Amino acid sequence: MSTTLIPYPALVKDEPKRFADAFTALAASKNTPADELKIRAYAKVLSDSPIAGTEQAAQRLMATPSPYLPPAGEWRSLADTIGL
Repeated sequence: MSTTLIPYPALVKDEPKRFADAFTALAASKNTPADELKIRAYAKVLSDSPIAGTEQAAQRLMATPSPYLPPAGEWRSLADTIGL
């Protein structure tokens, strides 16, 4: 009997450029400046989330009618739901 391991998805902490691009796009859609401090703070909260789920969650959050950048925990919950 052979055991096949399922690869764990790439994480935000392993893809800083992709995360910064997703954050910048989300922030721009909410008319919020994407400064280095905000990017690092959100990256810390989302560090163990799958990057693909994080990118998809950013797309969904961009489409929400709220004019405000969502809390990092909300983005993380959505990213983990999508990506895991």
